[in-house]
Amino acid sequence: MASDQYRLFRVPGDKGIRGLCGRDLRLVCSTVLVQFLIGPSKEEYHLSKPLVASLSNSLSDTLSDLSSEGGEGVNVKPVIDWSHHIDTDIFNLFVQYAYTGGYDLVREQNVLKTHQLYPADFWIYESSPFVETPTPASVCRQHAQIWVFARFHNIHKIHDLGEVAQQKLRTSLKNLIRSAPYQTRSPQSDHYFDLAIDQFREVVDVIGYIYYQGRRFWDKGTRAHDGMISTIASFARTYLCDCDLKTYNGTRNLSMWESLVEKEPRIAVDMVTHNTKKISWT
Repeated sequence: MASDQYRLFRVPGDKGIRGLCGRDLRLVCSTVLVQFLIGPSKEEYHLSKPLVASLSNSLSDTLSDLSSEGGEGVNVKPVIDWSHHIDTDIFNLFVQYAYTGGYDLVREQNVLKTHQLYPADFWIYESSPFVETPTPASVCRQHAQIWVFARFHNIHKIHDLGEVAQQKLRTSLKNLIRSAPYQTRSPQSDHYFDLAIDQFREVVDVIGYIYYQGRRFWDKGTRAHDGMISTIASFARTYLCDCDLKTYNGTRNLSMWESLVEKEPRIAVDMVTHNTKKISWT
């Protein structure tokens, strides 16, 4: 573990660096840095080492191990190489979270099209093989990728990056149907099946992506208590079980959804379990 001299202490309820005491603010603003190498071009970022160490036990342990490699009394800036893991899109959001306790997406950014050009080892960008290619600028997918990144690195302190991403995804799914014009769905309806094809594909894509990526860290012990499963299961139970279809889009979208559930049966199981627990979507 990292030395206690680099431990930060926040006031519960405060976000980012706003809740730090004077001592900890001095640490964050000090010249004690960690270097990150990000994306295929290995772009360099330099962040406060105490701040990075405070984000999760796994990052703290990584920094402690890297610092010890230099030997006692040797001042070596630790380097974390994520060049074969994530790109600058996700890392910039990670930096926002580290300093502010939240993040904001860059709108109209065609990130998914760019990600399709990455080598296969950039696994965090892999789509589910059971869904069609999503809308290139899918906001839902971007939030889900942040959640996978946080979940994989166990980034949690007072404010959980995974929880932030989960809540933003929840809001995006709600806004998707609220912003859809009436000609793409039945008036005064909450039927997601009546969304335009590209919009519904975005919904199916993010659900497929979460279940596909979840195989990396879900197990029998942790899966049942994962908040994202509850979020997706409750959403599907609330909005994707009413098949009162009145449009051509509805029939086509239902077929797309049935295909995913057939190939990912865990979704159906979680929907039933969620309904039994009676956890409200809203």
